[in-house]
Amino acid sequence: MANITNSITGENYMAETIVSTKTGGLLVKGDKLGNFTYVPNNEIVSTPAENTVSVNGPQKSLSYGSRIDSIENQNQEIVKQVVYDFGIDSVVARYTSPKPISGFVSSQINIGACSYITLSVKTSGKLDGRMEFSIIDGSTETPILPEEMEKQVLQEKLFPGMQTRFSMNTEESYTIYKDGAASSLTYEQVLAMPLDDGEYSISYISNGEYKYIPVNEQIRLKVIARCTDNKPVPIKAMTIKKFGGEMPWHISD
Repeated sequence: MANITNSITGENYMAETIVSTKTGGLLVKGDKLGNFTYVPNNEIVSTPAENTVSVNGPQKSLSYGSRIDSIENQNQEIVKQVVYDFGIDSVVARYTSPKPISGFVSSQINIGACSYITLSVKTSGKLDGRMEFSIIDGSTETPILPEEMEKQVLQEKLFPGMQTRFSMNTEESYTIYKDGAASSLTYEQVLAMPLDDGEYSISYISNGEYKYIPVNEQIRLKVIARCTDNKPVPIKAMTIKKFGGEMPWHISD
């Protein structure tokens, strides 16, 4: 490559420092902080570079574009070099809103024979009723509370004519919400309503269904996430824990 020099400052630019030549000049990589320098074409001086070739012997200077007409066949070494330039192009920052509802169903999880299982969930925020977890065992789907979730279920979505996902402790108080605002509605009133004039939810104290007794030795985990306030709670990890079952014993004589 030819030597590239700034006619104003006298600075030479190495090929590896030239980022772009398509801007009416050169875009040159600057200091270690990642700054760039723009040099317009009218300040650029290009002169032929001298190349040096050595074949296990004395070096021979060649002007740019010269040919080597004769090299002894012995001790020849031909080197091929491939240079790849990697970078990031067309990066655009966009703002996206979380989906109001999303879901996930795992593949089959082999739990083997056991007495019961529990679910552990790690998140980057507080677990509440908007995160719904269920165990799919054969053709049966059963809600389960993660170990980390307290018995208090917060703002679980209500559906027309359907009970809450977990059994409610009737000795404790509860609150019915409409579109996120607390109301004076009773649970019995809500069960008889079509619930088609807004988003209804309930906060209540459950009886704590943390354990599930599986029927089959393979299950699946289902997760539904409802983002009603544009603030999703990312899940970091989910773990199925099993308890009981047969334990092999090895007795040595």
